Amino acid sequence: MLLERRFDTEIIDRTKAYIIENLEKNESVEHIAKKVFFSAHYLRHLFKKRAGVTIQEFKNRERLKKAKLLLLSGENKIVEIAAACGYESPAYFSEVFVKEMGMNPTDFRKTMRGEM
Repeated sequence: MLLERRFDTEIIDRTKAYIIENLEKNESVEHIAKKVFFSAHYLRHLFKKRAGVTIQEFKNRERLKKAKLLLLSGENKIVEIAAACGYESPAYFSEVFVKEMGMNPTDFRKTMRGEM
């Protein structure tokens, strides 16, 4: 049981690392599963069981975390930040950002920098 749990943790850690390293790519769960050498079905099940969230939820959370860092760390345009975080459309990125943060990316940047 302990060995199985350690193996599961290793798979989840590898999967998380791969996702974080490749956020700018809009990869399917099937593609991610191939990269960590498991079936998509098994990886979905294991990830949800061990990480407590779905792969897509984890990916979305990490994308927003990266977006917030990029918004605060430089003067990158919103379109560049959206692309760097794996969003194909800056409009969709803004929509997701507003839904999660309660303000658009530009206002977030200004507010957090004390420019408002």
